[in-house]
This record gives sequence, C-alpha cells and structure tokens, in this order.
Amino acid sequence: MIILTVGILLIFYGIAFRKYSVWVGILFVLFVLGFQEGIPGDYMDYKYIFEQGGATSDIVGSSTVKDTEYSYIWLTQTLSKQMGFHAFVFLTAIVQCFVMAMMIRFYADNRYQQFGVLLVFFTFNIMLIQMKAMRQGYAADMILLAYLLLGNKRFILSVLAMFAAYGFHNSALLAVPFYSVLFVIVFVLRKKEYEQDNNACRNRGIVAAIVVAIGLLVFYLFKYTIFDEYVNPYLDSLDYFEYEDYLDQIENRSIAWWILLYMTASTFFVVLYFVYETNHFKKYLALIVIIDNFLSVGVFGFGNLMRVSMYFVIFSIVVLPNVAAMLRDKYSKMVATGYVIFNMVYLMWFSVPRMLSMNYLDGTGYGTFTFSFLNW
Repeated sequence: MIILTVGILLIFYGIAFRKYSVWVGILFVLFVLGFQEGIPGDYMDYKYIFEQGGATSDIVGSSTVKDTEYSYIWLTQTLSKQMGFHAFVFLTAIVQCFVMAMMIRFYADNRYQQFGVLLVFFTFNIMLIQMKAMRQGYAADMILLAYLLLGNKRFILSVLAMFAAYGFHNSALLAVPFYSVLFVIVFVLRKKEYEQDNNACRNRGIVAAIVVAIGLLVFYLFKYTIFDEYVNPYLDSLDYFEYEDYLDQIENRSIAWWILLYMTASTFFVVLYFVYETNHFKKYLALIVIIDNFLSVGVFGFGNLMRVSMYFVIFSIVVLPNVAAMLRDKYSKMVATGYVIFNMVYLMWFSVPRMLSMNYLDGTGYGTFTFSFLNW
C-alpha cells in the first residue's frame, strides 16, 4: 500500500504541476528505492551478504553472487566497511535515479518527460523489479549509463560502464550485441540526423506498424512450437541446477488477452515512431523497445527469466514519451494524451495488484514494503 500511495502522490503532483522538473519527479522514485525494506525476492540475501562484510570468498559461489560479478563483489566489500546496508541501498539508489533522470532529460521530448518519470515508477520491470533483483537493477542502470555516455560520444567511459554492468550481473551479457551495434553506428556516423519525406513516412509507417504488430501476434501463436522444438532442447542441455531460478514455471506460457492486446498496440505505435524518427540514436532506442515487446511475449510465464527484459524495457522511459510527442506533432494533442492514458492504465492494471499483494513468500507481493527509516 505504501508504494501505491507514493505513486498516487506522484500522479497528483503531476496534475497540480504539469511541467514539474524531472529531478522533482525522480525524488518520488528515490523515496521508494532508497528507503526500501521488507521486499520479497533476494533482498534479504543481499542484506545478509553485506552485513557479513560484503561478497567475500566464503560467500561467493554458495550464494546468489557469482565470482565473475566483480563490480558487486568490489562494491560490497569496500562499502560494507564504511556504512550500513540501508545507507548502501540509499547510495546506490541515488546513482540509479540519477542515471534514469539524466536519460530522460537528454533523450525524451521536453513535453512528455514527466510521462517518463511515471514509466519509471509504474513499469513493473523497472522500479519494482530493481528492488527485488537488486544486482540486475544495478546492471540495467549501468547499461543505461553506457548508452547515455555513448550518445554523448564518451566512448571509453561508455565501454567501462558496460563492463561494470556485466560485473553486477552476468546476464547483462545479453545486452552487449545491441550495444555493440549502436557503438558502431555512433562511432561511424558523424551526422546525428537525416532528412526524409514526412508524407512518404506516414504511409510507410502505418504499413510497417501493421506488419510488425501482426508479426508479434504470429510469433505468439507459434510460440509453443518455437520453444518446444528449438528453445527447450537447448535449455535442457544447460546445467539446470544453475539456471533453475530462471526456468521455473516453464509450462505457464500463456498470456492474458489484455496483456497481448497492449503489447500489440504498443508495438504498432513504437514502429510508427521508429519510421518517423530521424535521429539515429533515438531510432535505435525505439528498435530496442520493439525487440523487448517480442522478448516479453516470448519469455512471459518463464518465471525469473522474465527479468532479462529489464535490460531492454528500461529504454521505454525515453521512447514512449517520444512516441507521445510524435503523435502530438503528426496527429493531435488529444491522440497523444490518449496514448499516455492507455499506457498508464495498462501499467497500473499490471503493477498495482502486485504493489498491494501481501504474498511475500512467493516473491510477488510488494504490499509488505516498509520504509527502512521506520526501524532506525
């Protein structure tokens, strides 16, 4: 109930102050991320590791931390000598919120940056999962930082941020191919934008959006065949014990109609924006969000495997505000407002029940959340 209350306050604040600063909005996120306690998932494991002096050699390998996740190992070993766990969580939350706010300020349209803040708060695979899966949350934000630095042509720092992401959680390796392609694009292309005929884009964009949206539905219809004949045999060849937390509930692969409807509609609008966008960097971010929609449909119901979409969906905090701006410019303000409302209704429909759920033991309930400072 606490998380939802803070979210509602953020919404009402936005209604009262429509053009509020991204920095003010992100403080609501920091208030939750920085003072979290009573969160389901691995939170208590991370707390134990930190209070034992960090991810030391006698803990690594016997816990959720792998010996190759050097960023997390170094960070916990260093900071556990300087501060308590709650201070550590608050400090890392500041970095996470700073990166997300900077990404929104740099690349989201000024008119809809507040929408980007709402996406951070209510998208389940962003803020909520970052609390449950803290190391993957750190990795996702380091990937975001790598893209932010790359967009500003800080190539060396950008690469270091990607290495740091892998060091927080090895699954960040999934984001490397997409990052590598963009690295080449930014490094080779000197012009950030190109010119195109908007009239031609309108027809081409609608056709492309319809085709890709239908492709998403076709992918879902053949999902069982694809996984049964190709993916599952490969997964069976892996060390199942190591990956069992990611592959549990593997038979629960169906998707509620309203989730599939949203994914299809979201894909349609993002593809439409992709065709219109003339900035290479922003265009590529849109492509990542389109890929995430397919990925989300593919891994939905695969237990913790759904977490990997965090590395892709996090770019929606920039892309979806830009989609709204495109709809406003090409169609009308009413269409853009409807698009924002459509997204928020879906996100709250999906996230609010989990914010209220008290099912702590199965890792889905965030109703047990409390502020850490209440226990000081």
